[in-house]
Amino acid sequence: MTNDFRCLLCEGQDAELVFPRCKDYYLGTPHVVDYVRCTRCALLQQFPRPPDTSALYSDYPIHAAKSPLFKLLRRVVMADMYFSPAQKVHATLLDYGCGDGGFLDTLSTRRDLRLIGYERGAAQAAHVQAALSVPIHSTRSALLASEEGNVDVLTLHMVLEHVLDPGEVFADAQRLLKPQGTMYVVVPDAESFEARLFGKKWHSLDAPRHICFPGKPHIQELAQQYGFDLVRDRPAAFPNGFAGSLAVVLAGRFHFALFAALLPFGLLFSRLVPTGAHAYWLTKR
Repeated sequence: MTNDFRCLLCEGQDAELVFPRCKDYYLGTPHVVDYVRCTRCALLQQFPRPPDTSALYSDYPIHAAKSPLFKLLRRVVMADMYFSPAQKVHATLLDYGCGDGGFLDTLSTRRDLRLIGYERGAAQAAHVQAALSVPIHSTRSALLASEEGNVDVLTLHMVLEHVLDPGEVFADAQRLLKPQGTMYVVVPDAESFEARLFGKKWHSLDAPRHICFPGKPHIQELAQQYGFDLVRDRPAAFPNGFAGSLAVVLAGRFHFALFAALLPFGLLFSRLVPTGAHAYWLTKR
């Protein structure tokens, strides 16, 4: 590995190549990237790290408005992955990296919750805010200025793998959460059977948008560094990973109709072998 390598978490200076020349099977853009594993902390990460990822999300389907049928299907298919707040908690919940606002939408009838979102990019944030009538911040500075010390629950559903600096996210959470506040994180599990089965064609690799894949040791290290306690973790069933990967294997690229046809197999696989994603509950000290 070249002398330019610096691990995103431990700043180690050496890594081994794991997945060379990974294509963008999901959107079909011309981007081709490499994934390496830090020899010090074993974090799987993209190298070289892109200086900015904004251009990678142009016409990103995850951010597009969804039909009522799609929303209902998502609730059923991905229910195991989302945070489930207790009833009548009278809490402020921040969805950090809220995408199209789908998770916030599922909580919109909860009168005991004050909902907030954060989504980088002014246009996307404004669109979600207009659709949900929920405050959606588009910059970290505005979010911190408005909500520092006010948040009871901060959720990151398949977000941490997208960011260029995971430590910065944990630092934000430390500032935003109240003492004993909860941080809930779900990330694709790069050490899972599903990931090993499909390799470079693993749907949750999602090159080039996924930058790194923190596992439990990395979450524990970040928790220790930024003043959190890891209180619980478990595999989270994510049917899209298996169904999307199988679609790529069969068609050579992601194909939505084929993915939809294979989704029942993804549902079955994710229930029998729920290792494609992992969920973590952390408490601020």
